[in-house]
Amino acid sequence: MKKNRVCAIFACIFMIPALVCQTNADEGAKVVVPALDKVVEIYFTFDSGWNLIIRSDGSGKLRYGSSPLAVGAFPAGTFTFEELYNQIIGRLKARRVLRNDVAVALSKEGDVSVSANYIDDIPFMKSVFAVGAEHAVAWDSKTFKKLLTDYPPFAPDEPKP
Repeated sequence: MKKNRVCAIFACIFMIPALVCQTNADEGAKVVVPALDKVVEIYFTFDSGWNLIIRSDGSGKLRYGSSPLAVGAFPAGTFTFEELYNQIIGRLKARRVLRNDVAVALSKEGDVSVSANYIDDIPFMKSVFAVGAEHAVAWDSKTFKKLLTDYPPFAPDEPKP
């Protein structure tokens, strides 16, 4: 009985404040959005292992993992940077909620590190990824296309009951 009381006191003193602090920290999370004229690239990270990097001139890279064979580059003008920036800022969330949420970092000139926000608008992100994939030219196009097929950027939709 005395042992249970000690455990309960320990929980009240140490565990409950930690839970309260975590909850308060989550509630205070804010989306960090630098001004468009400061952003030099937008970096999307997908749970599947894909990364999409879009530079301010609309060029960029689509990469799977870290293999040099898994990189496709697309030319300037593939994306309209200002339009993409404006489309994503309204969709950004400070915290990840769902499995398929995509991490988004807005990189400023000279930044060594950036904060990630998240987008949970999967249809929008599928369309952005599709544009990059359609225009990406890889050194080994056969391997790159196989990766796109074998490792899709998003987990399959849950089966409907």
